[in-house]
Amino acid sequence: MKRNIRLGDISDGKLYTANDLVKADCHDCEGCSACCSGMASIVLDPLDVWLLCTGLGKAFEELMEKHIELQVVDGVILPKLKMAGEEESCTFLDKNGRCSIHPFRPGICRLFPLGRYYEEDGFRYFLQVNECKKKDQSKIKVKKWLGIPKLKSYEKYIWDWHQFLKTCEEAMTTLDDENQRIFQLYVLRTFYQTPYGAGEKEVCETSLQYEEFYQEEMGYRLLMDYPPAAHMMAVLGSSEDEKLLETAMHYLGLFTGKIYAGKDLHVIGPAPASVGKVKDVYRRVLYLKHENYDLLVRIKDRLEEYIEINSCFRKVNIQFDFS
Repeated sequence: MKRNIRLGDISDGKLYTANDLVKADCHDCEGCSACCSGMASIVLDPLDVWLLCTGLGKAFEELMEKHIELQVVDGVILPKLKMAGEEESCTFLDKNGRCSIHPFRPGICRLFPLGRYYEEDGFRYFLQVNECKKKDQSKIKVKKWLGIPKLKSYEKYIWDWHQFLKTCEEAMTTLDDENQRIFQLYVLRTFYQTPYGAGEKEVCETSLQYEEFYQEEMGYRLLMDYPPAAHMMAVLGSSEDEKLLETAMHYLGLFTGKIYAGKDLHVIGPAPASVGKVKDVYRRVLYLKHENYDLLVRIKDRLEEYIEINSCFRKVNIQFDFS
């Protein structure tokens, strides 16, 4: 999240690398959880969500029920930690005010009271001098304070994710309202809702699989094209019969694979639309993405032929939308 402020107003005026000493050690907080309340926006990156899902054994949708919510950050819809109660406290605090997810807490929580200062080709750290309520902090190396194994891999991941979000923000300015909505859902589903295979590995405080996560999962997804670098077609289905709609959209997905089996065609869904039901009409969407616009048009034409000859689509409305 961008902050339009002068660095000198919130820090000691210094920038730190991972090997530098910084006065940030608050000795395991000693029972204090002040930084876990009143924090309006602890934005989560995909690795944060993967760690939470794996550590708690819950799916993204289950976390949405109590612990996280969505917010627009610099033009992109992203998840953040949910705050609750009169003090607006993190929902992961236990009855003693201690963090119940400390071994796999989000990156911003690990970072506090440090921040990241992004530069031309990377970032450095700075100390937020007025944020931590504890007094008499000790000096500690930044990398020890973070407690992240294979820190260089993690820092590369953070930088690449930052660059990706900047590109998303720029891409949003080229799209109309409807295509912005489609793009927002695409980013959310691709990087947060779609499970990561690496998430099956054990997560513990001494062995967080940052490098494996980045190389096997996140790095691949970041390399995937997205509008306007690639073209995307949304297949929007609606019907009063929910089961019929799910069946119809499922078969459209299968038939798409028969039309074009190339691995360079990315198919996401079918999944509920941003508004899954309107006035007793259920809605589902299937996303197809490829760099070749003409290929998507040919797939659309074949899908329309398939819809025309199959009776199950008589009570299902199908629309196609390109971006």
